[in-house]
Amino acid sequence: MVTLVNQLKEDLKEHFSTGTEYNKILIKEKFEKYPKISYPAITLEEIENEDNSRFFDETERVRDLGYQFNIYGEQSLDKTAIQNVREIADILDTYLKGPKYRCMRRLGSLVIAPLPSDDNVMVGYLRYECSVQIDTNTIYRRY
Repeated sequence: MVTLVNQLKEDLKEHFSTGTEYNKILIKEKFEKYPKISYPAITLEEIENEDNSRFFDETERVRDLGYQFNIYGEQSLDKTAIQNVREIADILDTYLKGPKYRCMRRLGSLVIAPLPSDDNVMVGYLRYECSVQIDTNTIYRRY
């Protein structure tokens, strides 16, 4: 069974590879060792995974999931690092509001800060949450 984090990663790779100036963006789970980090990049991590008791009937059917997307950008020839992070965040947010993932709800707004180990790299943080029916991978919006 394909997990939602793996599905998100593969779908984002496909989306960014076609029709964006960021077609060579690195997309991986946060703690994957390989490939080595290069910029621009998006790392994603599951930050919440718990039972949804509203749907409990003696078996686990629905999980509440939360994901954080870390967007890394450097200065390019025509854009600052912050501009690159914002553009990638806009592409990502627009995609997640599209037909396939529209039930994922964004939490808060884009937060941008310098990478602690390299002031030339800026990192943007976006968080999303949803509920997933574990047998069918159907995504429900949480309220």
